[in-house]
Amino acid sequence: MRRRGFTLIEVICTVSLLILLYAVLLNNYNFTSLGSSYETDTVISDINYIKSLSYQGDDKAKIVFDISKNCYTIKSRVDDEVISLKNIRLESCTNNELAFARSGWTKGTTVSIVSQDRHYRLTVSAITGRIKLNEDEKRIYSH
Repeated sequence: MRRRGFTLIEVICTVSLLILLYAVLLNNYNFTSLGSSYETDTVISDINYIKSLSYQGDDKAKIVFDISKNCYTIKSRVDDEVISLKNIRLESCTNNELAFARSGWTKGTTVSIVSQDRHYRLTVSAITGRIKLNEDEKRIYSH
């Protein structure tokens, strides 16, 4: 009489091998690049947040970049929060303080960001407040 299917030992061995393979692949995955991408997106979102607060009439809304401590501070009537960066490094900044007028006008700034071996340039255009993120002359984000 023929049996169809697998024995319990065969199923356990197969599942064990799959779990072992998954653990090895997961261990080799580079989560740092994912974290640096997330932090860069967070900086862009915070700049847009300050811009929207300014549109709503918050004349105290601004972001202050601190290169020496590798962090930035969101200051407004409702927030006063320091955000420390772990996966990216702020290398330089043309204007440490970024604020927007109610009309959206700004002095602008350019922040150099280093992530692992990649260099990025986050530019907030003067007057228009347009945000651009460039990596080695390739545009990554533009809004």
